[in-house]
Amino acid sequence: LQELMEDRLKKGQQMMLFINRRGFNSFVSCRACGEAIKCPRCDVALTYHQQTIQAQRQLVCHYCGYTTAMPKQCPSCKSNMIAGFGTGTEKVEEEIKKLFPAIKTLRMDRDTTMRKDAGARILKQFAEGKADMLIGTQMIAKGLDFPEVTLVGVVNADFALKLPDFRAGERAYDLLEQVAGRAGRGDRPGEVIIQTYLPEDPVIRAVAEHDRSIFTDYDLDQRRDALYPPFVRLINILVWSANRDEAQDYIGRIAKLLKRRWHAAAPDFLRAGSAVPQVLGPASCVIERAKDRYRFHLLVKSPVGYHVSDDIDACLKEVGSVRGVSVSVDVDAYDLM
Repeated sequence: LQELMEDRLKKGQQMMLFINRRGFNSFVSCRACGEAIKCPRCDVALTYHQQTIQAQRQLVCHYCGYTTAMPKQCPSCKSNMIAGFGTGTEKVEEEIKKLFPAIKTLRMDRDTTMRKDAGARILKQFAEGKADMLIGTQMIAKGLDFPEVTLVGVVNADFALKLPDFRAGERAYDLLEQVAGRAGRGDRPGEVIIQTYLPEDPVIRAVAEHDRSIFTDYDLDQRRDALYPPFVRLINILVWSANRDEAQDYIGRIAKLLKRRWHAAAPDFLRAGSAVPQVLGPASCVIERAKDRYRFHLLVKSPVGYHVSDDIDACLKEVGSVRGVSVSVDVDAYDLM
């Protein structure tokens, strides 16, 4: 990738670098005790930003927006051995300027586009040739047409392949395919470099070989075996509250009613030649606490064509409402995170 960048700079051609994480470091951790600095309102590590609109050297929560200054000591053990780990768009831009001191770069992520019309100004500058390289998150992946871009680099393509969501591969494939399509849109051919530790993964192979079926054939087999859409309908029921016990109790009552209802109706489903709806969970969400709210969910797998919403609605009415507890039902859920 570095060699191709040198080549494009000599030729006066433009480049794009994609990394789907903003900030400088993904998280900050103490090398003495191993403690990562977390958001006090969410169960996530804070991201280190060299520069925000408000201040420099800030730790930021990408879920609730909480910010705090970068500490000089570990809050847990008071050690000075505290440092940032992982890579975001800010760090990529800094490293690029170390490799190529004369390069002109633009960065496009949520941090640089918060002000009105900032995104449009960045794209206008790049289209006018005022920068050699555009570095960005998924903001630069879709719909951009720059004829002078002949090189696209993907920094760490494995970022989304192993997320705990059955659609992780699907989303990663779509995003990487869109990013790759930004190169070679003019008269000159383009090249795409994908950095990965998993070159044999079906998602990476499908993008590299421009053959969607490599991914879709594999993914459909996996979904068929595990009974996931499109072979069933998937409903995600989410409950959240500032009181953890109340949220957990409420989702437990919903699950118990649904299981009892479908257990009693099992003979009717079987006589009709249909599978019985399944209830998976309840369990805490991947990020259990967000914005000071505790979150639990359960998944319902329903036969295609069955009006499962009526059963869920009846159970929710039977459970009733509890003050301070909220519930949402996502039928044909797309995002389980």
